Amino acid sequence: MNESHGSEPDHGLIEPISVPANHRIPDPWTGAATPCEYDRYFRLARDDMDLAEWTRSCLDLNARITDDLEFTSLDENDKRAILIGLVTVQNITMNRWLTTISRQPIPSEREHA
Repeated sequence: MNESHGSEPDHGLIEPISVPANHRIPDPWTGAATPCEYDRYFRLARDDMDLAEWTRSCLDLNARITDDLEFTSLDENDKRAILIGLVTVQNITMNRWLTTISRQPIPSEREHA
């Protein structure tokens, strides 16, 4: 878990995770973030992966986060925000699986309201 990834120094943090190459969240103030800055900050290793690999990665990350969450100093609101993020990723992943299996787009929750 504490191995260095590539030439990046190890800071005793969790191992880098893999995400699809075209996914990143922009900076809320400027609306931009360079891939290099974003990847270095979050210790991301970008790989082209299939849906099964992505799902395994999500499940592994979910297990690690939920195991650690109880022992953090985060307040309940922050813990809730993290759990909402995990559920959001799970929801997107399950929708992708359903779309792949059925070959039809799955309506969003908002379309049902």
